[in-house]
Amino acid sequence: MSNTVRNIFVVPGSHFDLGWCASPAETYAYGDLIIKDAIDSITGEFPEFKFTVEYALFLKHFLDTFPHYKPKVRQLIHDGKLEVSALWTGMMDQIMDGEAAIRNIVIAKRWAKKELGIDLITAQSSDCPGHTIQLPQILARCGVRYLAYSRYSAPIPLHRWLAPDGSAITAANHSVGLYRSLPDASWAGSGYGWGLIFMRSLEEVEAMLPGHLKDIESLWDKYQPVLMGAESDMLPAYTDMVPKVKKWNERHPDIRLQFSTITQFFNHLKEGLPGYCGEAPYEFHTLGSCLTETYTKSKDAHSMLT
Repeated sequence: MSNTVRNIFVVPGSHFDLGWCASPAETYAYGDLIIKDAIDSITGEFPEFKFTVEYALFLKHFLDTFPHYKPKVRQLIHDGKLEVSALWTGMMDQIMDGEAAIRNIVIAKRWAKKELGIDLITAQSSDCPGHTIQLPQILARCGVRYLAYSRYSAPIPLHRWLAPDGSAITAANHSVGLYRSLPDASWAGSGYGWGLIFMRSLEEVEAMLPGHLKDIESLWDKYQPVLMGAESDMLPAYTDMVPKVKKWNERHPDIRLQFSTITQFFNHLKEGLPGYCGEAPYEFHTLGSCLTETYTKSKDAHSMLT
């Protein structure tokens, strides 16, 4: 490792994958409890903790269920301890009707402006494979400046993503190259949750984390902060990592960890990121790539619904 101090921004959250881990109704109920637990932890035992709500739909459902939490939510957002993404829910935008993709962003921004008085400028799209070449254009024209995503990535995971019309956003793929030194990676879920290594003992983290950083030296500029997602599918916020992170920083001044929201990470980036223009191919080898006739008809039906 270089003598340069590595600044790692730990971004806790939960992957609110609607209907994947359970029925939609159960997923909403789990999401309510996950968000409530995170807020109660920040306003209680772990004030240094932070939490990013991946999709606005889940924060809306939480506030519909627990309306008395609205003042707390607004205050925590104001204090930079809680954030909500500029997506209504997860979307595989490469296979969606363009109108649906635009609405997914616009509805989230309109709701947040009306209910919370904030303008959403950062989108998070974890585990949603397949991104159209025009995604930066759609996001930028909706007033979104930043995107954190996983799955297929540009060669350099921290970059400016350019659309054909010249629109651009700053993007970070937070799962690239992070598991090559960890053979039993399945325990932590998908790559966007590599911060869940802190579910292990601090001694195990000390044995693994430097290897992770060594893996990404050729991919992630050593002068830029590193985005460490700490989430998995409908998994509650792991607040037990707070004392471990504190202890880590006492022992390892050359690798500094700090809790962050996604926007706070992007706000600390330096100039000069590489630029790329292109689409991210659809990574789930299922209906879209194997049964093209059925896929085409289902996409037509989806467009009719819009």
